[in-house]
Amino acid sequence: MFERHRQAPLYMQIAEHIARQIDQGTYRVGDAIPSVRAGRKLFKVSPGTLLEAYRNLEDRGYIRARPQSGYYVRQRAGDMLEPPKPSGTARKPSPIQVNPAIQMLRRMAERDLLQLGAAVPDASFMPTRALNQRLTRAVRIHDRSIHTYGPPTGLPKLRQQLARMMAGYGCTLSGDDLIITNGCTESLNLCLRAVTRPGDTVAIESPTYYGHLITLKGLGLDALPIETSAVEGISVPALEKAAKRHRIAAVVVTPSFANPTGSCMPDSSRRELLSWAHRTGTPIIEDDIYGDLYFGDVRSTPLVAMDSSGLVLYCSSTSKTLSSGFRVGWCVAGKYSAQVELLKVAVNPTSTIAPQHALADFLDNGGVHKHLRRLRRQYREQVDRFCESVTRHFPEPIRLHRPAGGHLLWIELPKQVDTAEVFQHALAHKISIAPGAIFSPNGQFRHYMRLNCAVPWSARVDQAIRTIGQIVSELS
Repeated sequence: MFERHRQAPLYMQIAEHIARQIDQGTYRVGDAIPSVRAGRKLFKVSPGTLLEAYRNLEDRGYIRARPQSGYYVRQRAGDMLEPPKPSGTARKPSPIQVNPAIQMLRRMAERDLLQLGAAVPDASFMPTRALNQRLTRAVRIHDRSIHTYGPPTGLPKLRQQLARMMAGYGCTLSGDDLIITNGCTESLNLCLRAVTRPGDTVAIESPTYYGHLITLKGLGLDALPIETSAVEGISVPALEKAAKRHRIAAVVVTPSFANPTGSCMPDSSRRELLSWAHRTGTPIIEDDIYGDLYFGDVRSTPLVAMDSSGLVLYCSSTSKTLSSGFRVGWCVAGKYSAQVELLKVAVNPTSTIAPQHALADFLDNGGVHKHLRRLRRQYREQVDRFCESVTRHFPEPIRLHRPAGGHLLWIELPKQVDTAEVFQHALAHKISIAPGAIFSPNGQFRHYMRLNCAVPWSARVDQAIRTIGQIVSELS
């Protein structure tokens, strides 16, 4: 049912309503959407408003006009391609090779590059003005306290606000259940230290976020890559099979819109994973940093909300949604809360107070919900544009899956293409990409690459993707 609100122009509300229906399969490829006459009656708008909505859907690749016939759902770029292939489960745990990855990460972060490599949203997508106002207010009101140590577990007001936000995910928590950290990376580090010892084996997605690999390496842990689909995430049957051959101390997963694949685990797989964890007593460390960036109507339920055993250690932050620079994260450590809190005090006795005040104020004001609705719409449009551009400019054959959330694209190229070479050639054009090998502990995925879609769309971005496609053609 279509309901009007005041938070966006009416034509955009209509376009979003129809786009969601297409995403959810109400209208399928080739189906006609309501005619202008029918749409006017359905949405109670003028012909001009409806046509503006339809033009927006055309620009985003959802529909196309047929002269004297109407508007029809088109097959969007990405939908016509096969998703990238999974790699399979590793035969045995392996030490982690990260030195080449660190060198590439340094280059990816250079300021004069078009940042299609680093998974960092451009500041234009963030509520910078509102947060700056609240940061200024925090400095003015808490002029002395922001220069002293705060509570080791974080500002009580912020913890309470985050607990209320997580209640919307289905989590029954109080502020006392949360520990504020210096970003999601610190949360993951603390949780791993609480449940493992050096030399232990940790099961990971394959591919997985390179930051997880660097953390595992620093803690002296071995990684066991588990078969992972670019569509549905980690394979629980493959994990169960691997656990019969190897002692797995913990599992690290990103169920919602994983980095780099953008995969999203179905609820059935989440329940299977939790059932296995309960039977074996294996801790699960859940990275939910992209969970709020869903493109559909409903947020996927995080594992921590489905868990009754306390075996799930939940990690998240505001880096992909509100501010990358604030470095405010949090964790809910379940039955391991006491260990994680002790480790937090030992490693980092307090997190910076001023950003915590600013975020608590922003969350208390209620502005986060409006911002996230806008952000999800923007990221969905960005992903559509990147998919269309990649499909148009890259040589065949490629494999690509349009994610149902987040802002990352995982692309499989012909096997003869080494994306480390693509990376080096792209740097010469002041463009960064993320080569696939950095997402593996042992250098797999050499003919894969990741693109960051959280860069404002422009002719320059389209040209950059064209340039990358030309480089791929030359290396094929």
